[in-house]
Amino acid sequence: MSKIVVVGANHAGTAAINTILSNYPNEEVVVFDKNSNISFLGCGMALWIGKQISGPEGLFYSSKEKLECNGAKVHMETEIKKVDFKNKVVYGINKDGVEVSESYDKLILSTGSLPIDLPIPGKDLKNVQFVKLYQHAEDVIKKLENQDLKNIVVVGAGYIGVELAEAFQRCGKNVELVDLSDSCLSGYYDLEFREMMKENLVKNGINVNFGEKVLELKGTDKVEEVITDKKTYKADMVIL
Repeated sequence: MSKIVVVGANHAGTAAINTILSNYPNEEVVVFDKNSNISFLGCGMALWIGKQISGPEGLFYSSKEKLECNGAKVHMETEIKKVDFKNKVVYGINKDGVEVSESYDKLILSTGSLPIDLPIPGKDLKNVQFVKLYQHAEDVIKKLENQDLKNIVVVGAGYIGVELAEAFQRCGKNVELVDLSDSCLSGYYDLEFREMMKENLVKNGINVNFGEKVLELKGTDKVEEVITDKKTYKADMVIL
């Protein structure tokens, strides 16, 4: 029997954990995740924000309890700070500030990704958001209850940006979709298909602004404007 430590328990981590537990029942599996939940289907956030589903419950397919029921040992809200690859030990800190460590025979790193943190002035203003985690989506939905929040600028017209632009439009907001590229979904499709998507966005009331570079976000406490190299947009919320 060997001991396998898995760092990160969202999609890749959960799949690895379930595969090991199902096929190699004698292996010891120890899991670390710095979030408070497991297996959140981030691709469904736009459906939740846009009120196409009633809540987030169906966006989870596993949990700490399910993994432990199948034989894993799971540490939630514990961030791994260091890996000693020579001596095969991981070191972390849990939510209470207590240091933890765990030895391993094999190590799986499934830490996921982060949105690009644009180096622009004003990004620390209130209502400038990432939408990556469950907590991000929950925060955005709460803020959308404020009827004074009318103008939303989405920076980035990839899959997530396009889906969120649709979601905010479904909520009755004025949506500006901004991207440095000359079209939406530029990393995924040929131009003729990207043009079809652009037409679809415009037809459904989303303002598209391509070939623009965001230079600065302005506001006193909360974000109020997005400055690009071509225009200035009113903004009560900005999604990066």
